[in-house]
Amino acid sequence: LAESWVFDLTAALAARDGAKALPVLRSLFTQGEPPLRLLAMIARELRLLLIARECLDGPLAGKFNSAQRFD
Repeated sequence: LAESWVFDLTAALAARDGAKALPVLRSLFTQGEPPLRLLAMIARELRLLLIARECLDGPLAGKFNSAQRFD
């Protein structure tokens, strides 16, 4: 169950929804999830968001095609 809550936490963080992220974080602590693991997940999510921002603002700016099919 804790694994699904971690995804809820990272989704709330990506959406910048602190009101949703904080109760999920508290629940994970209550369930005994190791704090260092949670910190690692938060750091990973932040790195991914920073990479995405760099791509959007950097050399790939304006080249993304939302209609692109990947099948």
